[in-house]
Amino acid sequence: MDGSKKHFRYYDLDKATEGKTSTIEELSDCIKETIYAHLRSDVPIGTCLSGGLDSSTIATIAGQYMNNYYSRQLHAITAQSEDPVNDESTYAREVVDNSNLIWYLTKPSADNFLMNWGNCLWHQDEPVGGPSILMQYYVMKTAHQKGLKVMLDGQGGDEALLGYERYYGTFLLEIIKRGEMFNFGIQFIKAIEKSKLNALQMFQYLIYFTAKWLRVLVNKSKWNLIPPTLLDHGLNTLRESCNTYKSIRSLQIAEITKYQLPHLLRYEDRNSMAWSIEARVPFVDHKIIEMAVSLQPNDKIQNGYTKYALRKIMDKKMPDNITWRRNKIGFEAPSGKWANTLENEMKSTISKSIILKELNLSPSDKNYDLYLLYSLSTWEQIFKVNLA
Repeated sequence: MDGSKKHFRYYDLDKATEGKTSTIEELSDCIKETIYAHLRSDVPIGTCLSGGLDSSTIATIAGQYMNNYYSRQLHAITAQSEDPVNDESTYAREVVDNSNLIWYLTKPSADNFLMNWGNCLWHQDEPVGGPSILMQYYVMKTAHQKGLKVMLDGQGGDEALLGYERYYGTFLLEIIKRGEMFNFGIQFIKAIEKSKLNALQMFQYLIYFTAKWLRVLVNKSKWNLIPPTLLDHGLNTLRESCNTYKSIRSLQIAEITKYQLPHLLRYEDRNSMAWSIEARVPFVDHKIIEMAVSLQPNDKIQNGYTKYALRKIMDKKMPDNITWRRNKIGFEAPSGKWANTLENEMKSTISKSIILKELNLSPSDKNYDLYLLYSLSTWEQIFKVNLA
């Protein structure tokens, strides 16, 4: 022993999946087994239910398993938005009725946001991009109040199974690279039919997320007031991210290990631990992740449907308007309604920020979201942060 040490990565998703292929049937068995394993608990257990595909899948499989093998109902908690535009509670209710769940609703108001935003940021330790994180905070708070100690959650499903609409660009780009122009036209049209994007938006997604120079140009213009040293750091990360959009496989691995999933898991861990809740995320189990990455591209997006494999697995096990729904929301806050109600209070906090003054940032610049500035200024006050 010479006292030397060596740093190495103990697990590499790229190497673990290299040369491997998996099928929808194999993934189906793996998802069921993993969810069953995550139900092991000697304390009360529940699940976060937004009404979206991922959380509904977990609630359905877990709920039926609890009913059939434990003769007791699974608890489910939904954060309901005050704004009908992004309220998914009607979908959640269908899942509850379909799987015989014990259901709790929490509906944070503008006053709840104002009173709890500081506590939420205190647990997060840093500013966040928007108010929807408080919806998850309230789900965990409700779980604590109901005596639940473990909560299952659908985090990771979008990254593992290609659930975001921005992934369409890479999917279509791969078709172009194969020279399948007729198929490209078909898939382009089907993607429009099965998503919230129109033809122009779909074309913009295809170009924007795969063209490094364009993303850098747009973001450099948008964030032009940020000091160059900070902006350059962000743009370098953006350039690295753009490189991953060249193939579905590289995109998935980067989203799972580096760009998207890590910070979402961090938010969840902080929110759950704030209320002494153990959050469990079956879709992030390494077996599911490896199988999902190893699926054929057509099993990931097909006929315009994102997360096609999971939809196929859950077909006829849940109501069709859950399994095959096109719109994706999640625990989204009624941002516009809260901002209209609390604009004066938020701007008052922002006006006291020394950091924002030194960076020359204010709500009058339309490039900067009110919530971003409010988040930063609240965080500054809580932790007494200064640029020095």
